[in-house]
Amino acid sequence: MEFKRFLLLIIIISLSNIVIAQTKENKALQLRYDIFKEINFSTEYDLGSYLNNTFLKSYYTGNFIDEDLKNTNYDRLKSEKNPFGISSITKLQFRQLPETMLGKHNMGYSVVFQYNYYQEFEFTSDAYNLALYGNKSYAGKNANLNNMRINNQSFYQIKSGLFFQNRDKYKEYGFQVALNIGNQFHNYSSNNAILYTNSIGEYINLKGEFQNQQTSYLENNKTQGIGGGIDLYYQINKRNSYFIRVELNNLGFIYWDNKSSNYNKTENLEFNGIEVSNIFEMPSPLLSTTANDSIKNYIASNSTIGNITTFTPSDFKLSAQYFIKDNINISTLFNYRFFSVYKPFYKISLKYYFSDKLYLGPNISYGGYTKFNIGMEFQTEISHNFVLNLQTKYLSGLLINQFSGIGAFLGINYKL
Repeated sequence: MEFKRFLLLIIIISLSNIVIAQTKENKALQLRYDIFKEINFSTEYDLGSYLNNTFLKSYYTGNFIDEDLKNTNYDRLKSEKNPFGISSITKLQFRQLPETMLGKHNMGYSVVFQYNYYQEFEFTSDAYNLALYGNKSYAGKNANLNNMRINNQSFYQIKSGLFFQNRDKYKEYGFQVALNIGNQFHNYSSNNAILYTNSIGEYINLKGEFQNQQTSYLENNKTQGIGGGIDLYYQINKRNSYFIRVELNNLGFIYWDNKSSNYNKTENLEFNGIEVSNIFEMPSPLLSTTANDSIKNYIASNSTIGNITTFTPSDFKLSAQYFIKDNINISTLFNYRFFSVYKPFYKISLKYYFSDKLYLGPNISYGGYTKFNIGMEFQTEISHNFVLNLQTKYLSGLLINQFSGIGAFLGINYKL
């Protein structure tokens, strides 16, 4: 009996030591999980339009655009608000959740350097026809130039902020404030605008409400504006179960320098052309001045010079994902971009996890600068500290006659 009691005591002590050891090990694991440093690098390039990739390729390479290609793309357009856009967003971020910060164990900080570039154009189907065929077919008619818009700008950002984690409830939220350093800006918009061509070609008439704002230099790396902004986010992330995130990025402004120009007028302009009495003695203004030069000169002479304040394109994003099986994940994304021609964007993805370190899957998207597209997403954990993510929604763009869009997202995450 004494031996049994002794054996029972040994077993109890052993089990206690195992529990204590496991508790210490779990705490150590939790400590390593909570206290981290990480560096994130990401770059995203997006080019798209309602015009198909065959047209865009021919335009950028200077190839001939034949009648069939012109007509095919005209049929793809709406009467107004057809987008063409290029956006490029590159950022380098450092995040750290220290053991304690301001007396709190769940608070960390982040620092970001980011570059943003947008080249956007929104046009009417009549403007498309005027650009490709001229105004001959509009003799005695009005060409619709309403709600056209140009938005070109680039700016740098230096951001810093705080984030908070609640591991028990799988929550994380935070903010960043930004210093915006404006590089260049040009914005044009029209309202109630029409172009009328006289039936016998004697004159053309342009009328409407027009606004044009731009910095003094449109192609350089000079700092021409300073501003601020903010990022906000909130997420719930239960590993291998579900994920929900809502965020607002780049909500801010830039105050451009006092060399910027602002043109804002309601116009009713008539162009009578140049009278030619002898076609063998063409007047020199016809040879030295283009219509584009005349418009630029007119806008410049009727603009006010001084500071202007503009809002930066900002993104509201709502994303979610759910594991329908242990190795299959379905995710969705909605993106609305303010102060941009970018259309509301929707994406749904299906990811298959070959292991904890590797997934691959297709996505379907609609919106942005273009319409329907199909792409692919890939992520691999190269090492315990190093994760590589690659996405594109434009694999369908390889079928260049039917689809439009070129671009991809590259993300690299490294934990120290």
